[in-house]
Amino acid sequence: MPEKYDEKIRRRQEARDIGPLEEVRDWKRRLACRRSPLKFGLTYFPDHFYRKSSDDHKDVWEHVKTAILKKGWYAFAMPRGYGKSAIMRICVLWAILYGLVKYVVIITSEIGLGIDFLGMIADELQDNELLLEDFPELKCFVALDGEPRKQGGQTINGKKTKLVLSTESIRFPSFRNHEVVQSSEAIIEVKSITSRIRGRSKRINGKPSRPELCVLDDVQSDEMANSPEQVEKYRKVINKTIAGLGEKGGRMAMLFIGTVIVNGDLCDILLDHKRSPKWRGKKSKLLYAFPKRMDLWEGEYSDLMNESLLRFGDNRLANAYYKAHHEEMLEGAQVGWKACYEKGVDVDALQYAMNLYLDDKEAFFSEQQNEPYVDDTTTVKIRFNPANLSGVKRCEIPDWADHGLYVGVDVQKALAYYVVLACRSDFRTAVVDWGTFPEQRRKDFWYDAKKVRSWLDPMRTEEDCIQSGLRELLRRLQDRWQTADGRKVPITGGLVDAGYKGYDSVIPLLLEPEFVEKFYPVFGRSPGMLREQFCERRPRENETVGHNLLLCEGAANTNWGTLEHEYVALYTNEWKTQLSQMCQLPSDKPGSLVLWGDDTDRHTMFLRHLASEYPETVTGRVRMDFWHSIPNTENHLLDATVYALGAASIGGCVWNRNLTPAMPREEDGLELEVVA
Repeated sequence: MPEKYDEKIRRRQEARDIGPLEEVRDWKRRLACRRSPLKFGLTYFPDHFYRKSSDDHKDVWEHVKTAILKKGWYAFAMPRGYGKSAIMRICVLWAILYGLVKYVVIITSEIGLGIDFLGMIADELQDNELLLEDFPELKCFVALDGEPRKQGGQTINGKKTKLVLSTESIRFPSFRNHEVVQSSEAIIEVKSITSRIRGRSKRINGKPSRPELCVLDDVQSDEMANSPEQVEKYRKVINKTIAGLGEKGGRMAMLFIGTVIVNGDLCDILLDHKRSPKWRGKKSKLLYAFPKRMDLWEGEYSDLMNESLLRFGDNRLANAYYKAHHEEMLEGAQVGWKACYEKGVDVDALQYAMNLYLDDKEAFFSEQQNEPYVDDTTTVKIRFNPANLSGVKRCEIPDWADHGLYVGVDVQKALAYYVVLACRSDFRTAVVDWGTFPEQRRKDFWYDAKKVRSWLDPMRTEEDCIQSGLRELLRRLQDRWQTADGRKVPITGGLVDAGYKGYDSVIPLLLEPEFVEKFYPVFGRSPGMLREQFCERRPRENETVGHNLLLCEGAANTNWGTLEHEYVALYTNEWKTQLSQMCQLPSDKPGSLVLWGDDTDRHTMFLRHLASEYPETVTGRVRMDFWHSIPNTENHLLDATVYALGAASIGGCVWNRNLTPAMPREEDGLELEVVA
């Protein structure tokens, strides 16, 4: 009886054993691909290369190779349909099969997408004949015959393969110390970016191992891209949590692939080397230059395309027109991928791209250009010709600005932004200084309370830190200004943002004797408030109506008790419209705005903040602009400028509503354009 039982066990073990490892079919072919993932793809995955690759594709292959070999962080955005995920799958297999990495983590926006990604890799491991010929260890996957239950008992020459093939992870078969197999026990696993990611560690070939490569494949959803809070949250997840998955003291390679959904989203930030200095990136486009004769494309061609689709269900009329006017319609165009079109449907890649453009501009710019489309209502243009730079030094007052100096301060948790304006009585204005307190090391930075040089002190309350920081700032702003002949000029007045911790920090500070005569706390009143409701109603008791503002008397309950004080309620919509017009007026005209110095480069951050909002014009009893924030931008210096203009109005400057902005011609000067 025992003999029959032992025989049964032996036969079962023989059935599970897949026999000796076969020889490599073509060593020359295998070794030729060792140094190039692109050659590896062309050799073993020819079905993926049914069109000739573009220069953009070749750059991406090379950068991915460099990132894997040198443990770099690389982000790239490519048009939809460019094969981003396919490139990643091939590169992951290349890195594992040639022993460059042992542990790979794939992270997607949701686990279902990761399962699909891993499923395509599993299909290649079981069905790719060329791959199986030159990497015979992969036949362990084929031997499962689609039955995962077999993997637990699978052996080769009597030794367990330890193979795992599931929906969320793959473990390659174990061939420890084998002179041919370099992928022994390598692991690929998938996670969603919202799942628990910390603490990834596995035993590989008897040693504890942590991830060596992380691929972030389209990790942001539309909802995430449109939420600044989520963008910032997952940016930190990537740069801290995910980046920390690798070996302690080492560095893990990271590859981010995606599409820019909205300006300022996660993909856009990682591609911006200034905002993400640890990352290197490349943004590819379907069209690098549009044709010069857009009138032909958007005119008769577009009409013929629509007519042809209605009459025949295809593009025959538009194709005929394009062939007849090919040279004219091609002039000036630069296509990113010349092989990207369907023969028999489109004449060439330019026509394919322009058909997508004409069909849906918004989708084209986002999905194909990685530059989300923003129409005229969401584009802020600030044009300055050379005369709009005052040419005077920082903190020096132009000789024509004889009405006064006005300051606006926008208060944040860790610091304050300020803008100082020198004004003439007709609102001709010069920006003589802008900046932050505490001053930052970098001239252009993005606010992060945990990273900036801050006035916060862990030994003191936040309100106390804000108050003492503002006190120091206002004292510094009092007497640092002078005219060209050296005459000192004091601050005339100012508005200080009281929207953040105002009742417990700003208002008590401004009631101190040294500030009470010059500075008012200010509260912005904007988005849903109509101008006639705000400024054209009958004033209440203790209210004085000014130019798009109310000067009010009130009482505030603070940590110092109930304080009687004056404050300003500012209608910011109208002031932002006024500022937009001031930026467009010629520099020598009433109501114009000029910047100190003779170089716009030093004002990059200031101009970026000015361009952080766009107007929506609403016509009712009166025509009005409602200003909205562009996602993932900063408007602190914009707010500070508006506060300073409000202070100038209280000081007696008068705005002429009939002023018409006269935009300089582009060829006469420098255009600075900031697009959401």
